[in-house]
Amino acid sequence: MECPVCESESTSRRCECGFDFETRSVEGAIAKVKEEAAAAKTRERRAKALSILGMVAVIGIAFMGSLTLTIAVAAILVASSLVSMVVEWRQQWDRAKRLTAARELKQLPEARMIERDQVSARLARRSRTCGWYRRA
Repeated sequence: MECPVCESESTSRRCECGFDFETRSVEGAIAKVKEEAAAAKTRERRAKALSILGMVAVIGIAFMGSLTLTIAVAAILVASSLVSMVVEWRQQWDRAKRLTAARELKQLPEARMIERDQVSARLARRSRTCGWYRRA
């Protein structure tokens, strides 16, 4: 079956994204997207810390006097940062797409319909039981 949330094929009862085919529940998919977003924030914080550490290393190498080594390390840092940014943007776009699809599938329970006669009967019962108001 094709999952309506992540649009991948799955043969099990539950898709990898968390969508349950039997109950058509999207709660698992929404929870999994939120867990992935939290893990992505942790990875982003680590990447920022490593880039700061790399900049400190580049400055240290530059003060030691090796210009070619400084340029090589700086180029590696820039390239790895660009690759990690592109990968993170792609994953963020995918998470947003899955979360939007899951929220669109989430439906409210059906509303109970009350007939007009039932409402007027309830109001009539209330007015008869009320002590200060009586019909003549």
